[in-house]
Amino acid sequence: MTLAILFFFVGLAFIVAEILFTSFGLLAVLALGCLVGSVVFAFRESSALGFSILGGAVLAVPVTILLGFKLLPKTPIGRALILDAAKVDHGNAFPTTGGDHRLLVGKVGVAQSALRPAGVVEIDGSRVDVVTEGEMIAKGARVRVIHAEGSRIVVEETETNPA
Repeated sequence: MTLAILFFFVGLAFIVAEILFTSFGLLAVLALGCLVGSVVFAFRESSALGFSILGGAVLAVPVTILLGFKLLPKTPIGRALILDAAKVDHGNAFPTTGGDHRLLVGKVGVAQSALRPAGVVEIDGSRVDVVTEGEMIAKGARVRVIHAEGSRIVVEETETNPA
């Protein structure tokens, strides 16, 4: 019984270690081996203990994974891996989520990439993801926003030198 319980907790520890450290799956394989070994040793002891350990594993593994991901941002490695939202510099980009894109209708900008039919346009110093109505527009061409609904901003090419 002691060996089954020992393997059970070592398997759970390997799951947490897999989440916190990069092992390319090696720790996950060891965790699986320990948990399977735990169940096998428990069933050799008695059926009741075997079913108890099996049920415990079914419940404990998801809880352990959730706790591991909860701990990840608090570790030095986790802090290095997870980008803090406050540190993100979006520059002067127009927000692509939320906001009212209808404010862009009628504005003129310059294509920063070839629009085939999707691409990026700079409007009032902000980079905006846009689409055309199907035609290709070359990089550097002047475009005007003709329609905006949700996150879909539609542009058309305008004359090179506006009057």
